Amino acid sequence: MERLTGTTQLYHWGSRTLLANLRGLDSSTQPEAEVWYGAHPDAPSTLSDGSTLLDRIDIDPSAELGEDVADRFEGRLPFLLKLLAADKPLSIQAHPSAVQASAGFAREEVDGIDLHAPNRSFRDRCHRSELIVAITPFEALIGFRDPGETSSLLRALRAESLAQRVISHGPAAAVRWLLAPPADDSDEVAKIVTTIGEAAADYVDGTIGPSDRDWLDEARLLVTVATHYPDDAGIAVAALLNRIHLQPGEGLFVDAGTLHTYIGGLGVEITANSNNVLRGGLTPKYVNVDALLDVLSPNITSADRAPVDDGTFRTSTDEFVLTCVTTEMPVTGPAIVLSVTGTALVADRSSTLSISPTEAVWLAAGETATVTTTGTTFVAQVGS
Repeated sequence: MERLTGTTQLYHWGSRTLLANLRGLDSSTQPEAEVWYGAHPDAPSTLSDGSTLLDRIDIDPSAELGEDVADRFEGRLPFLLKLLAADKPLSIQAHPSAVQASAGFAREEVDGIDLHAPNRSFRDRCHRSELIVAITPFEALIGFRDPGETSSLLRALRAESLAQRVISHGPAAAVRWLLAPPADDSDEVAKIVTTIGEAAADYVDGTIGPSDRDWLDEARLLVTVATHYPDDAGIAVAALLNRIHLQPGEGLFVDAGTLHTYIGGLGVEITANSNNVLRGGLTPKYVNVDALLDVLSPNITSADRAPVDDGTFRTSTDEFVLTCVTTEMPVTGPAIVLSVTGTALVADRSSTLSISPTEAVWLAAGETATVTTTGTTFVAQVGS
C-alpha cells in the first residue's frame, strides 16, 4: 500500500472554501471543483514514487488489479473516486451507456476531433454511472418529475404553454423542444425561460403562487439557477426535474441517460472510470445538444436516495462499490481509501499510514489492511 495524491480540477462552478476547509485552510485562491483519485488518462493520481497510478496499472494490470478485474475491465481500474465541491450549479447533463460511449468515441475519432479539444464530447469509450454521497447538505436535480406535478409547478410560474407541452408530449420531448427549438419557436422558448426566472423570484417573495406554497423550495432553486445562468434554456429544463436535498451521509445514484445537475454542496462522488459528459446548458463549457438528446432517457423517475447497508451503498453498477467507514473496516485491494473528516489509519502487517482529510491510500490487488478512523473515511472498491 502507498499514498495516493489526487489531482485537483479548477472548474468555474467550484468552491474556494469547501475543499480548503477540509485541509484546514480558510480558502483557496481559485475555485476548486473536484479532486480526482484514480487512473483516468485526463487526470491520473500520483503515487509516492512520483509515478501515476495509470502508468503503474498499464505496466502490470494483473499485479495492480488482480487477474479477474484486469480481465473484466480490459486492464483498467473501472472506477474514479472524487471529492466534489459545488458553489454554483453544474451543467444540465447526462452520461452515455457503454454502447453509446463506444459509438460516440469512434465517431469523434473519425471526425478528427482532438481528444483534449474543448469541443470533444466523448473522451473515452466507457459508460458512466455515478454515486454522490453528501458530506455537507447537498442539493441536486435528477430525472423527470411526474408530468402532472411538473405541470402544477409550471402553471404556478406562469409557464402555461410549457405545462401543456409537458402533459401532451412528455418531459423528454419538452426538453428537446427547449434545447433545440424550431426556428419559428425560438422567441417563444426565450420568453418561457425569462418568465420562469422572473416568476420563480416572485413566488419566493410571495407576490404570486398559491397560499400553500408547495413549490417554494423548487422556486428558490430556480432563482439560484437563473441568477448564475440568466437567459439559459437550462432554467426551463431544470423546472422539469426532481429536486432532492441530501443530508450528510445520504447518497444519490445517477444511471447513464438520466438528466441531472448538482446545485451546491460538498460530496464524495464515485463514477465508472469515464469523463464522458454531454451538456445541454447552464455552463460556459461546450454544449452538445444533439449528443445529449441521443442518450437521454425519457423515463419518469423518482429522486430516491441510494440504499445503504452497514455503510455500503447499493447500486446497479459492476464497476464500483463505495463504503463509508466511521469506526473500523478490513480492506482488500484493489481499493482506494480516502479520508474526508478526522484522521484515518491504514495498517497492514508491516506498516501504518496516517491520512488527513483529502489524503488517500492505494491498495493493490491482494494487499490487505485495516482502516481505523476518528471521523469519516470512504473506501472505493470494484463491484462484484
